[in-house]
Amino acid sequence: MSASATQQAASLEETAAAIEEITATITQTDEKTKKMLQIAKELENTSVKDNELAHKTGKSMQDINQATNDIVDAITIIDQIAFQTNILSLNAAVEAATAGEAGKGFAVVAQEVRNLASRSAEAAKEIKDLVTYAQEKTKEGNQTADMMVESFNFLNQRVSEVTNLVTEVSDSSNEQKLGIQQINDVINQLDRATQENANASEVVSSKAMSLNELSGELVSIVNRTSFDKSRTNSVCDVNLVFDTTKLKLDHILFKETNFEKIGNGKKWQVKNHHECDLGKWIEAHSSEVFAKDSNWQDLLSVHELVHKGVQDYIDVDSIDKKDQRLYSIANGIENSTTKVFECIDRIKVQNCKNSELKSF
Repeated sequence: MSASATQQAASLEETAAAIEEITATITQTDEKTKKMLQIAKELENTSVKDNELAHKTGKSMQDINQATNDIVDAITIIDQIAFQTNILSLNAAVEAATAGEAGKGFAVVAQEVRNLASRSAEAAKEIKDLVTYAQEKTKEGNQTADMMVESFNFLNQRVSEVTNLVTEVSDSSNEQKLGIQQINDVINQLDRATQENANASEVVSSKAMSLNELSGELVSIVNRTSFDKSRTNSVCDVNLVFDTTKLKLDHILFKETNFEKIGNGKKWQVKNHHECDLGKWIEAHSSEVFAKDSNWQDLLSVHELVHKGVQDYIDVDSIDKKDQRLYSIANGIENSTTKVFECIDRIKVQNCKNSELKSF
């Protein structure tokens, strides 16, 4: 009996050591998910602030456009007054000529008035041309602001989805941490009870009862410990989740960085689909098991379409910023970007399935 108790104690010590290793791993995972959650929330706050600034920019452009419209109206009135003054001065000159010698002085004044009216009309025309140019630029700025707002709305949506996912992972990891700690505590209790049983065989009966109670408690705790299995199909590899989340955000920034520079008639060459961070990640992981799936080939195709779409938009915009094709190109970029994200999500799911099959 003593030998059996000693063997049981050794087995429990090994179990306790394994549980401690699992506890350490889960604790590290919990810390990483909390850090990811903090970064995601900071990014979400920044994105919301940028969206507000974009809205304010659009509102300012509208106010400027309204002000230039008011200036145009005022200049039109000045032009009309100058025209009427010119007519009146012409009539006055005719009347002065009719008056003969007595109207010569008045004719000179009428001519000066006429000259001033002409100069006023010319100045009004120049101001009107400048204001019209300012209106065109304001309209372009307003369109750019609208595109910024649309892009920030898309970014906010994606950041919120990432934040929600990380929050769920963090909650699940915390539940696992609490559950494994409870299991660890009970294992330690079982270990101490077994050690006492090995050292005092004369009280085997009482220790056996204690061990039975502790075992029941362990079973009860394990039964009460719940894990969110609905998330394990995509978050089994924390490092992959973190890397792909960063790559998604990097790709959004790639679009925004290039779109911010359009509208000045210039053309430049963007990074191709091999040079960006996602392209480098794809090349580095092309030998992974999940890269053999059809989702990987879909990712390669739609990723290339994103880069091609951004380059096409820049080329067309540099020639004619009002080209009707720009809208369809921009639509294609957004659709391809969404498909890139969907492919990445499916790859994470496939990776977890591969891990499950490998464990068997």
